[in-house]
Amino acid sequence: KKFKEAETALIRIRKDKPAQENHRIKLFSLTIVIEQDLYLQCGEYEKAMAALPGMEKAIKQMKQGLAPEVLLIMEYNMAVIYFGAGCYGDARKKFYQILNQSKGLMREALYCFARLLLLLCHFEMGEYEWLNQGMGAASRFLSGRKRLYATESLMLQFLRKQSSLPPDDARLIDALQLLKRRIIQAQSDPHEGRVREYFDFISWIDSKIEKKPFAQVDGRCCQALTAAIGQLRAAGGSMQSPRVDAVRPTRPVSPTARPRARSWPRRCRPG
Repeated sequence: KKFKEAETALIRIRKDKPAQENHRIKLFSLTIVIEQDLYLQCGEYEKAMAALPGMEKAIKQMKQGLAPEVLLIMEYNMAVIYFGAGCYGDARKKFYQILNQSKGLMREALYCFARLLLLLCHFEMGEYEWLNQGMGAASRFLSGRKRLYATESLMLQFLRKQSSLPPDDARLIDALQLLKRRIIQAQSDPHEGRVREYFDFISWIDSKIEKKPFAQVDGRCCQALTAAIGQLRAAGGSMQSPRVDAVRPTRPVSPTARPRARSWPRRCRPG
């Protein structure tokens, strides 16, 4: 019901046409990232995939007016949609496009998680040679960061040691269960909990353990919907200055992790 309410609010807001060009661009950015976030928060990958062609066409038309960082957020969200839908080749292509752009245009954390999710694409596709090459580059880059998330390190350790094991190998399941416990423990720290804003690695691990598609496991929580609806209503009441000057991608909280209070859906919080 709340998802439908948010969709209806998006449709209503998009009917408004602000007179000034910069306001139209900001409104466009706001509604796109909220729409992406709603699909991702609820694990609605089938709906997201159906919306992607129109979304990509609209983004291409508005590209010249979009701030580079906001455009990269949109691209990152689309890559995660492809990944969540099991379209790993398309996700891989999108992550490569993101990484080939200047690092100066995006937050360091976004660049790092794009690298890590690219590795997961190789893992899912059985591209172990590319995975090994990518892990070397990712490890060198991450080692140079001032503040490395423990989740990044744990995921790289897992991929380096266990990536070649068959899916049904008991050792792989044991390694995944251990990885899950360690990530849950790490993400109890407020700083580490921000990892969930970029991708729900715990749900991905669960999908491997339960041998289910990621789309069936992800989106078990939909806590951001109420906040999204509230933001849409607020935007509808102040069309002259919707704020989308800075947004960052986010993911839903895993059912096993403690949620943090927030007033915006995680994947599209204005700066």
